[in-house]
Order: sequence, then C-alpha cells, then structure tokens
Amino acid sequence: NTLNTFMASADMALDGRHFARYDGRGLTPLQERRITQVVGLAISVWKRMIDLQDAGVQITHDGYLKLYQMSRPDLSNRFGALLLDEGQDVNPVIADMVQRQRTIQVMVGDRHQQLYRFRGAQDALSATWMADAEKHYLTQSFRFGPAVAHVANVILSFKGETVKLQGLGQRTLVKRSLPEDLAHRTWLHRTVSGVIENALRLEKQGGHRMFWIGGIDSYSLRELEDLFQFSRGRKDLVQQKKL
Repeated sequence: NTLNTFMASADMALDGRHFARYDGRGLTPLQERRITQVVGLAISVWKRMIDLQDAGVQITHDGYLKLYQMSRPDLSNRFGALLLDEGQDVNPVIADMVQRQRTIQVMVGDRHQQLYRFRGAQDALSATWMADAEKHYLTQSFRFGPAVAHVANVILSFKGETVKLQGLGQRTLVKRSLPEDLAHRTWLHRTVSGVIENALRLEKQGGHRMFWIGGIDSYSLRELEDLFQFSRGRKDLVQQKKL
C-alpha cells in the first residue's frame, strides 16, 4: 500500500507521507519505528522494481508510469494540445504530468461521477491550476429520455448542482420497483456481499434462474463456504487449508 500510494502520487521521493493513515502527529516511538521499517521495505522493493538487471521483482503498469512522470517529460515538442478524459478521477501522478505541459490543455469530466477516490484519484476539474480554464457544459444526452433526466436533476440538486441535464433520448419511465412479470432482469450491487445476499434472497423465493457475471468462481464463494464449514467444526470439508 505504501508503494502504491507513492506511485499514484506526484511526489519525487518515497517517504513516510505514503504510509497509510500517516498524519505525522501524535506518533509513539513504536509507531515511528514501524513506519520507518515499512517505508524502508517499500523503497527496497521500488529500487528492485526499476532495476532492469533484477528479474526477481517485475515492474507494474503504475511503476513505469511513475518513472515516466519522474522523468519530467516535455510533450510540447510533439503535441499542440492535450486532452485529458475523466478529469474527475485523475491520479496525482497524471495530473502532475499534464499541468507541467506548455501546450493547450483540454479536460473533460463530471465531478458527480467520481469513483476512484479509494485509489488516490483526485478531482482535477477543481484543481487550482485549472481555475482560469474556459468552461463549457455538455448538458444534452441521447442515452435516456426526460424522465431519467428529471430524476437525475432532483438528485444532483441536493449536491448543489444548478446546471440542468436534458434527456433527449426515447421516452422512458422511472419506477420505484420492477414489474414482477419481467422475463429477465439484471441486479447491480456495489459490493460482492450485496450480490451474495441478493442471490440468497432470490434463491429462497424460488423460481429464479441466475447467471453470474464473470462466473460464480469470481465472487470468492469458496472462501465463504470454507468459513462456514470451519465455523461448524467440519475441518475435513474445508477446501483451502490456509485461511
């Protein structure tokens, strides 16, 4: 986690700032030694990762992106403009490369669609280096009709949004629940536990034939089965011996 945080940052050196939950205040001597130890190990892994002669630790995609950012590339010699998509979800390492360029910078995004803050992404649309940018709004969509747009505008108004969205697609209906006679339906969940809980609920109701996106093995059900068998003292039925 410490190394990943560094590779996603704009910083040029790995140190205690990249240790998870580090704020530099009120640390005990034991905590300080622990942070120093972890940071030292992370630096060691980083040095091996970028060493072309060391095949024991392979570099990751985030690793060579970080190396590129640390090289301070000047893209103005090759490009007259840079287009940065999904500007609301930009890692600091990308933002640092873009803001240093002397070319025209065009950023596209929607601050209401920020999804990757858990990975260290930031909203570059609201960054200080974009404060004087010329702003344009794309408010019309043909993907949905006016009913969906109305619901979206109601929700966004609670976030303080004043620019209205227009749905110019086919007329749609927004209902609180799906009709029971639908032949097929898809359930979307934010977490794996939500998928499993809903599957158990539907199984209890009966009459449902379920298909799992990516296959059922991609939902780590085997670990849950092992934990269930282990909790019942049925160790002989535990498939993975290392839990």
